[in-house]
Amino acid sequence: EAGGVSLDVHGDDEVRHAGPMPDVPLIILTSMDIDSFKAAVSQGPPERLLREEYLFPFQTVMAEARPYMVMPSYNELDGVPAHKNRWLLERVLRREWGFRGVVVSDYYAVKQMQERHGTAADWPEAARQALTAGVDLELPDPEAYTTLVQQVKEGRLSEAVLDAAVAKVLPRLEGAFSL
Repeated sequence: EAGGVSLDVHGDDEVRHAGPMPDVPLIILTSMDIDSFKAAVSQGPPERLLREEYLFPFQTVMAEARPYMVMPSYNELDGVPAHKNRWLLERVLRREWGFRGVVVSDYYAVKQMQERHGTAADWPEAARQALTAGVDLELPDPEAYTTLVQQVKEGRLSEAVLDAAVAKVLPRLEGAFSL
């Protein structure tokens, strides 16, 4: 437990370096007391508190465990779903912490940006929001992300954005399907 946040990191170096880190933002916010949690879900804690109390343990884990996958959670921070939160996924995770791995969606979270959070009018818009925020792969099944190639063809999504995500995912698959 670090700063009131429980972490499950395997002691074996091979597993620790190869395994995904579960639900970074979800664990951060659910470590709060219930009144703080209710306020944080709708408006988020102040950035200083977020960084010092809730992000710091995860920054340490990211530096020491070097996971190759990270999964954002279902919750919102300052009214922005974690899967649409470019500040969290690109600025903090990738630029500040130097994460170079794959960001995978929590199960059905991309579609939930339309169905639950109301930030997207349809699945294609949800896919665009998640991909441009830094979510490289939709889990468990690509449903909203199946629209991405067509969106590039129609000019609604930059090919470079899609290529960047593919470039992160493909090396992780190398050797995974060898016979």
